[in-house]
Amino acid sequence: MKQFIKKPITVEATQLIDNNFRSLDDVPLSIAGKWKVGNDEYGFYVAIPTSEGDVKARNNDWIIKLPSGEFYTCKPDIFKKNYQEVWEE
Repeated sequence: MKQFIKKPITVEATQLIDNNFRSLDDVPLSIAGKWKVGNDEYGFYVAIPTSEGDVKARNNDWIIKLPSGEFYTCKPDIFKKNYQEVWEE
């Protein structure tokens, strides 16, 4: 098999902290207003519509905005392995 390296892209992300929707305040209301919040057998979640159906963000999950404008969720341990913060000078 051939080998490939994943192309780096810059994404915007915010973390759902302590089951608190307010931790997502930097997401524009025009977008976050379309998301649903609720509780199920696993606890609090934020349901985010994607092209593949709704995904649920849970406590400490990262919500990532792709350059295409679509949002998806990522578990903290996977986020830490794959992303590093960009620091502007």
